[in-house]
Amino acid sequence: KKMKTTNNEIKIIQILLASNDYISTYKIATPIGISRRSVREEINNVKNILKELEIHFTSKPNKGYIIDEKTPEIINKLQEIINKNENDDAYAQIPNIPHDRINYILKLLAQSDKYIKMDDIADELLVSRATIANDLINVKKELSRYNVHIIHKPNYGIKLNINELERRRIIADLVFAGMTQRKVFYDFLDTYLDSSDRLIIEIIKKNNISISDLSLADILINYSISIARNMAGHPLDTIFEDAESFKNTNEYQAVLDLSQLAEEHFNVIFNDSEKDFLTIMIICKGSTNNKIYHEELATSKLTQIILDDIYNSTLIHIDNRYYNRLALYVQTALLRQKYQEKIRNPLYDKIQDDMPFAYYLTKIVAKRIKEYTGTPLSRSEISAFTIFFNNIITEHTDHRKKALLVNCMGNFASNYNMNILEKNLLNDLSIQKCISYPELSKENLNNYDLIISNTPIHKHYDIPIINVNYIITMDDIIFIKSKLAYYFNEENMVYYFHPELFEHGLSLKTKKGISTMLYQTLCKIYPQMKSSIKTNFTNKNKYSLHSFNNSIGLLKMNTPINPNNNNIILTFKKPVTYDEQEFQILIVFSSYDQDNIMYDTLYNTLKKISENDTLIESLTNSESYTEFLSILINNK
Repeated sequence: KKMKTTNNEIKIIQILLASNDYISTYKIATPIGISRRSVREEINNVKNILKELEIHFTSKPNKGYIIDEKTPEIINKLQEIINKNENDDAYAQIPNIPHDRINYILKLLAQSDKYIKMDDIADELLVSRATIANDLINVKKELSRYNVHIIHKPNYGIKLNINELERRRIIADLVFAGMTQRKVFYDFLDTYLDSSDRLIIEIIKKNNISISDLSLADILINYSISIARNMAGHPLDTIFEDAESFKNTNEYQAVLDLSQLAEEHFNVIFNDSEKDFLTIMIICKGSTNNKIYHEELATSKLTQIILDDIYNSTLIHIDNRYYNRLALYVQTALLRQKYQEKIRNPLYDKIQDDMPFAYYLTKIVAKRIKEYTGTPLSRSEISAFTIFFNNIITEHTDHRKKALLVNCMGNFASNYNMNILEKNLLNDLSIQKCISYPELSKENLNNYDLIISNTPIHKHYDIPIINVNYIITMDDIIFIKSKLAYYFNEENMVYYFHPELFEHGLSLKTKKGISTMLYQTLCKIYPQMKSSIKTNFTNKNKYSLHSFNNSIGLLKMNTPINPNNNNIILTFKKPVTYDEQEFQILIVFSSYDQDNIMYDTLYNTLKKISENDTLIESLTNSESYTEFLSILINNK
């Protein structure tokens, strides 16, 4: 026999008790704040509870659930269970760690428009008033993110100085954070995807709105909050600037459909302010993948300033292939800042260590956008820009060339040739696509580095063409390799280094002092790096060292520090001795470079420079990262 009911089971019983008609999983899940899959699991337990009480319960596909009759005796029985559960669970539901208490207090304040006494909060949480006062310090820090503060009124208590829209943003953040912490995120989405009443998903899909899973969950949460707040008598009254300009969008049409759904299922009528909010929210959370950048003077100007800053700081030229995508990212970021919306991206804590160079470029973007808007970029926005830049870096540092295969024979020859190329040139080529000769004129060749064709191509194209036999042989493989070496003999060293891994004019003399400086330099981009890494720079088994003409030292780590390029540049005021080798410039090479392409390029460049006293002097006296790097690039 089931001795104890859960909080969710009790809530379901309360909803069933209050309903005079069949009620769907969606209508049960929304007010409780759980997924519809969870509702279906809990319903089985509720059914057993009602069976023990000899209360008849019916479920019907596409209709939902109902307690067949509600006599005074049945109502009393259920009320006894509800009351008993509330008493039994009074202690179990109380948050007992500071983080949970802070979120509890935040939610309590966000959902109430009345004053709440601190003594009442302390009694409710079974802690002292002093504990609540201490928790409020952290609550205020959280509220500062929303530019919201607490009003204190003697003998009345505390409440938030806040409008309805700000309340909802706090509630949505708390719900989303709680959902991901409980690891029920995909369970939450699955119930919408698998349920018979997945009408919200169908509306979004019908209106051709492209969104990520995270954004989809966010939209569902905000839509549910809109319904719940309206049902509680708290409609939105915010006037949104330029809302009329969004009335011809797919997102607005989707909101009209969602408004009709809210009216039909919950008897909730959304006002214009509510519709405007939902439209802007969906636009801001939508994916940029299928969107086209529509030129806007302010955005274009800001994007160009960002590109200039990136070049001046790193010598990286981001070409036209990425301009529109970056401009679109900037445009949508500005839109989200204007309406104080956000995208959810949980990767912020990882990207700084996993993508340090891309994160550095993003800091340039963040600085310029903050100057332009007066508002700092959110962590999620920073994560999105970092991933964008990391994709560019990855594409430029992938030594494999993107090939278009042109085949004049049938599928057999096409598959055979592709397999031969992939087997023998895996580290050199990435076969993107195989097409017939007539299709070549329609293909966008900006997506490829070269063409490999088994049919003669006489027309001139802007990318190299390598002609091979109908069936590719090993002679063709050797021929392709030689052509690749001829066409693509340049490696872009701007991606080898990091501006923050450059130190100029150091006054160091000992190996220990140099190893400490190397560690401290790394800590600028990896603050949590273990101090034991210093021994890697002093243990001869961990590296190999080569000195070029007693002027430049190249120290190659046998095992890279981590998966990133961490090539450090140090220049010294006077020559130093390291393992009995002398130099005034030290470059530490730590990169995953399986084919030694990067290392060989750098080695040959340093060898060439070391043979020219003027270049050595210029390199030694370079006070800036870009000045030093430009000498390397110009003398490859």
